[in-house]
This record gives sequence, structure tokens and C-alpha cells, in this order.
Amino acid sequence: MSNKTLASLLGFSILIRMKRFLCIVLIFQGLSATASSQREVYRLLDMFSDAFRYARSEYVKPVSEETLIEGAIQGMLSSLDPYSAYINQQRYQDMLKDIEGGYAGIGIEFTLDGDKLKIITPLDNSPAHRAGLKAGDIIWEINGESVQGLDLFEISDRLKGHPKEALSLKIERELTNPFTVKLKREKIVLNPITWKIAQNMAYVRLSNFNDAKTAKKFKKAIETIQSKMQGALQGLVIDLRNNPGGILDQAVSIADLLLDKGIIVKVKSRKAENDAAYLVSEKPKILKNIPIVVLVNKGTASSAEILAAALKDHDRAFLMGSKTYGKGSIQTILPIPPGYTAIRLTTGYYYSPLGKSIQGKGIEPHENMSDSIPDEEVLSRAFHTLLSLKK
Repeated sequence: MSNKTLASLLGFSILIRMKRFLCIVLIFQGLSATASSQREVYRLLDMFSDAFRYARSEYVKPVSEETLIEGAIQGMLSSLDPYSAYINQQRYQDMLKDIEGGYAGIGIEFTLDGDKLKIITPLDNSPAHRAGLKAGDIIWEINGESVQGLDLFEISDRLKGHPKEALSLKIERELTNPFTVKLKREKIVLNPITWKIAQNMAYVRLSNFNDAKTAKKFKKAIETIQSKMQGALQGLVIDLRNNPGGILDQAVSIADLLLDKGIIVKVKSRKAENDAAYLVSEKPKILKNIPIVVLVNKGTASSAEILAAALKDHDRAFLMGSKTYGKGSIQTILPIPPGYTAIRLTTGYYYSPLGKSIQGKGIEPHENMSDSIPDEEVLSRAFHTLLSLKK
């Protein structure tokens, strides 16, 4: 038997095992499809196996089965939405490092909007923030190479690197001509909270919810402020502008500290039995009878929107700024046996306590303010609003 014949038989054997595995998965998951729809599934699996066989044997250069299968999985998931993706072993480890709070990059949260790479927000004190990048900016090129056709992980790989490495971005911004921004990568440290006291008011900046102790740090900051103010605190400004979100539980815990009762956020998924609601607990509350203003903008996303929506729907805070981003979908990391790789899959949507969808719609503030207003004026307006709320 020739090597070519043996290779063909091995390839055919792989395809048969793969088809059997896929069929077993479909059965295991309890699909109650009709015989007609089952035949359609088998037809499509045959079509996939033919495409696999041709790519493996006829492509101009040799290509591994692993590359083809991983590419197929990635293509399947990326066709669903920008947030669903295949996570290979190396990216899985990199993702865990990012969650732990340190990597070398430029400090932006981004997403794919159709074929456009859109900045959700630049992180505080990051190279991107200092270079003047803004929420809504479109990135067309990284180091002179187009980002068209790349998935989110591939884009992330190109943005990250070693500290002090130079990087250039071709940017498109509304009402301006495309321009190039040059910056250097830095170790990105995610500090979630900063605060200050002014005019008997407190200002707390929540820049992200990636730190698993964000809620505890928020509570400690409020306790420190109240201790310094000795009962003279007249209001609180919570700044969620350009907060891309992070760990849901941290946003929920902060809402829980500020609300007396009711629903914080609702979760709706494909199966009704998986729907849920996060409720306000009976734990002691803080800042009772203290008015709150929340600052938001189009860079306020995900769990930051959940906090803003909860405080708004319960009439616990007055929102000022511009409409938020509208990222209200849930991504679940599902490991693929034996656990070295995984998929990230959108499995549900968030709804505000009053049942309003966040995904694609965002949160409307009570009072609109242009994003171009200087921070000093924004804070002055927020303090003035707090005084009127207290009356």
C-alpha cells in the first residue's frame, strides 16, 4: 500500500470518527429533531467532511488537521456574534493572566462592530488614554497592517507585547480625517478605584470591575471618606465614564451596598430554567439619605451599565452624561475536554430591574452632557446637581 493511499485512509478514518463524535454530541444534548431535520444535519456534516478532506489534501501547502478543525470551530463561533470565540491553549493562559491584572499593551477595551474594530474605551492612565484615543474610535491598521478579517483574539495578540515596544495605529474618528497614533506598550495595572473630597462632596472613580475586591475597596473608600467628613458629607459622585466593566459580581455587590430592596439585574437565556435575577440582600447598607450622581458616557459598558441601570431604575441615583455603550450580553467560558482549550459563548442577556434590555441599546442618562466638556466643569455640574437633589 502506498504512503498516499495510507494517508487517504487515515484521513477518511479521522473524518468518520469526527462525524460519529458530532452525532453522539447531538444525541447527548437531547436534540428532539424530526427525522427530516436529522437527515439535514447528516447532510451538512457530510458537506463539512468533504470540505475538510479537500482542504487537507488539495491546499497549496500542507496544513495540519488541528489547524483546520480549530479554524472551523472559530469560524462557526465568530458567525454568531463578535463576543463568541474559540480559545486555544496559549490564549486561554494569556486570558487568565489578563484577569489577574497585568499585561503589556496600550490599555484599550475593544470590540468588532461588523468589519470595524471599535474602541469601547481607553483605560485610565494607559498609553491609549494619554495618546488621546476615545470611545468610538475605529482602528483600521496596527503597525501598518490591516485588521480586516482578524478575530478579537488575533487583534489582542497584535496589540500586546513587551514593555516599551513601539506601536502605531491608523485611526478613524467621526468628523475627522484618518490619522496615525504612535505609542509604546506598557505594563497595564488595573487600579479600579480613586477618590477625593471637595465642597463637602465625595467623588469616587470606578475605572473597571476586573479586580475581585473592587466592591470591598469601594466600601472601604466610602468608610474612609465618611470618617474624614465626620457627618458633613452632602453627596456622592460615582464616575463610571469609560468603565468597560469586568466581573459582574463586583458591580452587583456595589449596587447591593446602595439599594434597600428589589432586583439588581435580570438574566435571560435561551432556556427559561436558566433565567435568574440578582436580588438586593439584607446586608447593612451605606450612604442612606445621601444623594448620588452617576457619570456615564458611551465608554460605559457591560457590568458598569448594570450598576448604572440598577441605581437609575430604583431612583437611587441621578445619571448624567451620554448614553452608555450597550454591551448587555453574557459570555460563558466552556472548557473543551480535556480542558486545555475552551470556547467563549454568548449564553444570555442582561435586563435592568424594570425589564429594559441593555444589549445594543445602552442606558439613557437623566441629563445629557457632551463628552467634550472639560472634567472640571463636569464635576462642577455634578456637585450642583447633588445640592439640588438634597433639597
